[in-house]
Amino acid sequence: MLELINYDGMTDCHGITGNSVTRMHIHFYLLDDLLIDTGSSRLGRISSTFFSRHKIRYAALTHVHEDHSGMAYWLTQKLGIPVFLHEGDHSEAVSPQRLPLYRNVVWGNRRPFYPAAMPPRISTDRYDLDVIPAPGHSPNHVVYHEKSKGWLFTGDLYIATKQNVSFYTENTLQAIASIRHLLTLDWETIFCAHSGIKHNGKEKLRLKLDFFETIQKQVEDLRDKGLSLAEINRYLFPKKDFWELVSRGEWSSFRLISTAAK
Repeated sequence: MLELINYDGMTDCHGITGNSVTRMHIHFYLLDDLLIDTGSSRLGRISSTFFSRHKIRYAALTHVHEDHSGMAYWLTQKLGIPVFLHEGDHSEAVSPQRLPLYRNVVWGNRRPFYPAAMPPRISTDRYDLDVIPAPGHSPNHVVYHEKSKGWLFTGDLYIATKQNVSFYTENTLQAIASIRHLLTLDWETIFCAHSGIKHNGKEKLRLKLDFFETIQKQVEDLRDKGLSLAEINRYLFPKKDFWELVSRGEWSSFRLISTAAK
């Protein structure tokens, strides 16, 4: 099932993927004829029907992970539209993907596709989005800022105010720098790829920054006391998160704390 919500002329497309244990919400957004992220291939049957019924001129990805780019191949091949992606992710996009079993179950594989170069700004009839590099969740992650509306499309930079694990591509210090910069800009509403629309988005992102900065300080203080990163990880996260177990360490608390160390 794909739930569609009209928000000030923009469509929030919301689906749930995975099984009863690993279920995860996925959002992609349609602004006039611009699609932001494509959702996963697990939602391919219902999302392709939606794509076919709407005029989509181009798509823009926040990053190359399969839950955001899973339908990029379909869009380029079936609809013939360009899919913008940060140039640093192009080599990964065109390469075949071998996913661990859990990612295949939850999101599905991403077929190779040929992305278009990311412009500095993307405009539709009613919207103008600045493309802002925002590494943290991944090295080439971007967000989209619609200044006149006070909107920020954050991909996976936000998701929630706290987290117990980080993906192997994540870097806490980079996320801190990105969030600090974004908080200086003029916007209020977050459009997240997993937790949806957050009307008090700036406060939510400040809380995420507070969380990361607290982790950073704890790591620094414990290292000053002579603890190793492995010891700090066991102290701060004594119990393994579900995703760390199911992913066999591809998601881990160690990644979260080790990339918080200067």
